[in-house]
Amino acid sequence: MNYRIASRYEDVSPYFDREYNAPKISEKFSQEAFRNERDCAYQEIEIALGILGELDVYGHKDFSTGRDWFINSLSRTIGIVASSPRMMIPALIPLIHETLQKIEQDYVVTINGLIESREDFYVAVLKGGDVIGYAENARCLQCLGFK
Repeated sequence: MNYRIASRYEDVSPYFDREYNAPKISEKFSQEAFRNERDCAYQEIEIALGILGELDVYGHKDFSTGRDWFINSLSRTIGIVASSPRMMIPALIPLIHETLQKIEQDYVVTINGLIESREDFYVAVLKGGDVIGYAENARCLQCLGFK
């Protein structure tokens, strides 16, 4: 994998703030078909992350996902909020990348949350192996395997 620390939020924000790899909705591929596809992709990631921690939709446990945040979005983005130090380990990103390889379509997984220092961080894991991270104090990303 190719880890890269972004020098500004704008370098990682397209993965958080814009639609990623949106499908073309047509008679052959309906919005409902896309919702089913996206739900399956979310389920794959949630099961994989269950190895490291516990899912809670309200963020009171180890992580939550954006499965219900973007119901009408056409983005192939899987949003994760890490809400526990149990998720802040170098194994997190390789686990996500490995799981993305099992998903047929090209999805990106975005991770954000607070590091123990109460520092916001933003990470995008792309299926092709690029991992882009941003935090005001870039050293905060070291716990996730950034150098």
